[in-house]
Amino acid sequence: MTRSESKDHRSVYASSGFPGRYTQYMRVPSSAPELGVLEVPLADELSSTEKDDKETDLVLWRLFRQWKRGDFTIVPEENRLLDVWDSAVILALVCTALVLPFEVAFYKETPPFAFSLINRIVDVVFILDILITFQVAYVVPSPMATDLYERSPIQIAKHYMAAPCTRDFTAGWFWPDIMTVLPWDLCGITSIRFVRIARLLRMMRL
Repeated sequence: MTRSESKDHRSVYASSGFPGRYTQYMRVPSSAPELGVLEVPLADELSSTEKDDKETDLVLWRLFRQWKRGDFTIVPEENRLLDVWDSAVILALVCTALVLPFEVAFYKETPPFAFSLINRIVDVVFILDILITFQVAYVVPSPMATDLYERSPIQIAKHYMAAPCTRDFTAGWFWPDIMTVLPWDLCGITSIRFVRIARLLRMMRL
């Protein structure tokens, strides 16, 4: 590279209007004059961005550790909203117990829109209940006078997704729950009778 070419690549500094502050520019080769001048961010601006990224990472890591420790886990005795939600789930079970036999008795094929709408609403309730259950502490039997609660989300997931109806029928309820809300028509199963039998599994929770 000749001296004249190296001058085209050297960095120049122009005053930014603030004392002691300069904006660094890099001149592009003369073969591409239409690109103009490329501005390079200052070192202090880069460090500020990196600092914000590190602070965000620290916040996310702190939240993850709190979640893993069980700080966000719902303890039944300490949350009245969970009682309200349990009432909504019981209402959904009652709707299933009333609507499903009526469908079986009077509609061999697709039921009317009103019944389909009720079934979709009940499905949404049970889907939300599955997600909430992963964050609800479960009782661990203790030789002490009062039972203890397992707050770890990982242990809650293992308990909920264990083999069906194990540990004195307290664990493994994920599998019956998920069977009742799976979109069987998308799985290639179009039998109305099979879907209705799957919904009957909800009655096991009563």
